[in-house]
Amino acid sequence: MNKMQILNIFKRKDKKKSHGIRRKRRITRMHSIKFKLISFAAVVGIIFLFFFIDSFREFKSSHYILNFCNFTVKKIQVIGIKNVTRNKIDQIVASQSTKIISQIDIDKIKEDVEKIEWVDRVYIQRRLPSILRIEVIERHPVAIWQNKKKNYLVDKSGKIIHSTISKDFSSLPIIVGELAPSTAFQIINATLHFPELKKRITGYICIRGRRWNIEMDNSLIVKLPGENNHNALSVLSDMVKHNKISNVLMESIDLRDEDRVIIKFKEKHVNSIKKNKKSKTSV
Repeated sequence: MNKMQILNIFKRKDKKKSHGIRRKRRITRMHSIKFKLISFAAVVGIIFLFFFIDSFREFKSSHYILNFCNFTVKKIQVIGIKNVTRNKIDQIVASQSTKIISQIDIDKIKEDVEKIEWVDRVYIQRRLPSILRIEVIERHPVAIWQNKKKNYLVDKSGKIIHSTISKDFSSLPIIVGELAPSTAFQIINATLHFPELKKRITGYICIRGRRWNIEMDNSLIVKLPGENNHNALSVLSDMVKHNKISNVLMESIDLRDEDRVIIKFKEKHVNSIKKNKKSKTSV
């Protein structure tokens, strides 16, 4: 066997060894990639399970996973409250039979919080690992309803809020009438388009739930139609702008007929006019 043959034999052996090493490396890399993919899938699975836990409450393993990870409610974030006391909301959450964040009955908490008189809507979120976030949208009073010698706050939906009227709401317009709360927002909102007129309005009187009278300064009463209040308010606003309204002389302005304006003067003024006429005729 010559030298060339011996060298070829060693080369073949070296090639086999290097091929085997490369093959082992490829297998090792493949195992490493598989392990990473499995680990990634496991992490994604846990995250998916948490964010969609509401849809899988009956999936028992979620309870054990979150309990094992100590995912219990440790902090309650409440935002949006001004007239609602924080203590009321804390008591509602505390009434839950569990503190495990996945087992908290969010629907029940939402239902109980929305029973609080000042509350309009509630949004609740679970935030990993231990935060329960409660966002409260409070009712916004638009008027003070005077009924049977008592005052009540009323929101735009007509809901009555049985609460002490603080200084923050003392400047709200007064509404009167048994059916006033249900339609108060519409008439109040309509007058907002006429700022000069709005300044002189002191109250709104609902007439049998069909139409409204406006009370202006010095107790001047303006009778509005049952429909198309905008046109009547526009006429009244023009009268205010051009100083055609005298609270001293006028008792009421009737705008129920869109084709005419009927003004009723106070008796004192009418009597004085009659006296002046008599004195002129006697002369």
